[in-house]
Amino acid sequence: MPNKGIGEIYKRIGAPLSNVRTSWGASLHGDKSVILTIWQDNLGPIKAMVPDSTFYPPNRMVCYIGCHDRDFGGGNRHGWKERQKHIEQLQAGAQGWGIMATSKLKNGEIIDQKGARRDIDGYDQKRIWKFGEVFQATDPHGGGEDFWVTLEDRLKFNDFLDALEKSEVIKRP
Repeated sequence: MPNKGIGEIYKRIGAPLSNVRTSWGASLHGDKSVILTIWQDNLGPIKAMVPDSTFYPPNRMVCYIGCHDRDFGGGNRHGWKERQKHIEQLQAGAQGWGIMATSKLKNGEIIDQKGARRDIDGYDQKRIWKFGEVFQATDPHGGGEDFWVTLEDRLKFNDFLDALEKSEVIKRP
């Protein structure tokens, strides 16, 4: 089945994006849960993603959730301002979830340059990542210190929706 726009999955969850072109995530149940779009190439074991880190076991899965070009105009974008709010919610104890997206390629490469916007090629419609702790480490794209999150689990999307109906996924233990 072809991917519908990622905005459709946010609507299905009950957390519609404020703007389908510029939003990188949405809040659910006020500030108790946050759903973020995460990029497949920005997640992996911490030993590969943040090699100098000794804070977590080397195989702990992590994901970059910052804005690598925030100092080059990206920090003024609506999407980054909204993402900062979502990161603050996560730091305050909201349960986070990640919808993994893949980036469109240009000449076989991901466009990830200062000021360049990524376009979604597709996203995982079958599973959703459960976030753990937010931490700061080196930006993988050369932007200094930025935000990362540990990945605790990967749930089947239908199981996530069932738990959501029972309000079992709205806050961190």
